Amino acid sequence: MTRQRLDLLKLPALQKWHEQTSPSLGVWDYLGSQPDGITRALAFAHLFWPEFIEVQGCVLLAHAYNEEAFARWWRELAGDRRRIELVINHVHLYDLFPGDEELAPEVVEAALAELGEIVVSCWSCALATQFRDRKFHVELRSGEQEYGPTIYFSTAEVHSG
Repeated sequence: MTRQRLDLLKLPALQKWHEQTSPSLGVWDYLGSQPDGITRALAFAHLFWPEFIEVQGCVLLAHAYNEEAFARWWRELAGDRRRIELVINHVHLYDLFPGDEELAPEVVEAALAELGEIVVSCWSCALATQFRDRKFHVELRSGEQEYGPTIYFSTAEVHSG
């Protein structure tokens, strides 16, 4: 990651918890104090290291695959695997993390940008591990064309020459 990471103890929930502990504990201690820690950790593990499947040469997020939708995209995009992957393999971070009313909008954006960069790194590694014979392009996009920070991946174009 190229940007400076957020100081998590400045986030209101963590800050309040940190101030209530004696001696003051850190972020990892916070994780251990949550009642649904194992469940939450496994849910996040599936976000950071998702399952992938291969369908007609397309590598897809397993949770996003739907046979009928895939067939429709296959027809509409004339079997263009890279474009089909881009349609199916994207995740809007706003959908997963709709926001925190305690956080200023600029903090939410910075947090989602940092989280997005981490997910991109994890997916890149997961794809390289599970599909050693293929190259992938994994990226975080944001801006007017996107619904907030959005992660995409597709098989990288192979240029011969």
